Amino acid sequence: MDIKNICPRCMREKPRPEVICPFCGRSPGVRTAPPHALANGTVLMGRYLTGDILEEEDFHISYAGYDLQDDRRVSVREFFFRGGMQRVTAHSADVRIPEGAYELDQTIAVCEEKFESEARQIMEAGGLPGIARVYDVFYENRTVYIIQEYPDGVTLGESVRDHGPMPFDLVLKNMTPVMHSLSLLHEMQILHCDIRPGNLIAGPDGGLKLFDFGGAKMLGRYDGLKSAADDEENSYTPVEQLFHEELQPSADEYALAAVIYFAVTGTDPQDARSRADKDMLPRPSSIGADIGKNEEDVLMKAMSVRRSGRYRTVSAFEAALENAAAGRPAPRDPDDRKHSRKVWLLTFVVAAVILLVLIAAVLFLELFESPADVSALRMQEMSGPSAAPLISSLFRGVR
Repeated sequence: MDIKNICPRCMREKPRPEVICPFCGRSPGVRTAPPHALANGTVLMGRYLTGDILEEEDFHISYAGYDLQDDRRVSVREFFFRGGMQRVTAHSADVRIPEGAYELDQTIAVCEEKFESEARQIMEAGGLPGIARVYDVFYENRTVYIIQEYPDGVTLGESVRDHGPMPFDLVLKNMTPVMHSLSLLHEMQILHCDIRPGNLIAGPDGGLKLFDFGGAKMLGRYDGLKSAADDEENSYTPVEQLFHEELQPSADEYALAAVIYFAVTGTDPQDARSRADKDMLPRPSSIGADIGKNEEDVLMKAMSVRRSGRYRTVSAFEAALENAAAGRPAPRDPDDRKHSRKVWLLTFVVAAVILLVLIAAVLFLELFESPADVSALRMQEMSGPSAAPLISSLFRGVR
């Protein structure tokens, strides 16, 4: 392939560099990227050619790319914190942090390390169904780059808006691999934290793949740097993420359920912050969705505003959906059983402690009461039953 003929938008080979791309319609010579982005034609690690920007977020920039060694299209994700990192010169590869910004430098270093380590974990996990594959992770130009599968297809958002809502059965079929693989990533302590229709790509076969792990977070941790997804009042961010609380798998569960809601209704659900004030989210069936009552009940549970009302894991949510679709009762969440056992054990321990305290109190009274008290107590026993003599009589043999 001649590098000069590669279209920087779709990374396919054109007949000549000066012609309009016959695949995506991009005109030659067009450049709209800001000065803090890489120049088109930058080559990383001697093999990855960069093109136009695919997406830009607070902590990363994604570019269309081409792997010159393996001869395939890729996406190139560059760690770039807009609030603190700068290009040495416009469109240069090298980045820097302003001098004297020591605390910011330390925070960025921690997030950069997390960005790299989580990408390596996904890469080492291999090709997970429903998850965009990571091919390479490396450090260059004083920042980190992730080489990922090219997002070849339309987003779920584009598909629904162009073709209308989908039947629930089809949505479940396409989303099941995503949910299953996401559960595996949760076991690796990785949360996505930005699941939305625009990050799910529908391929030629109709299957969905989840992209954009650039905003991923370690389970239960908040790193101190906020992304747009953390603050944006969109329809797919759970309320605990907006309030910067510790995150659990149920955060991704809420977003997945909101995506399914959108797919079957064609409507963005009410955002979580306003739902926390006044929940006015209509059930999907009430606005014409093709979904059964049992499936709808499961979906609405997973979209509970407070995480205590949701399933504890994505795998439990997935199992509940599948059983509802098949007409079977949902299996009890194993985590719920663990929680119930913990509650039962705690209740038993508290009751045992209270009983031991009562026994100790009675023994103390029996051992140290005066003869006059004993006479009075016996007179009370003769006059009628009471709780104290009854307990006392049970332990009189101890003396």
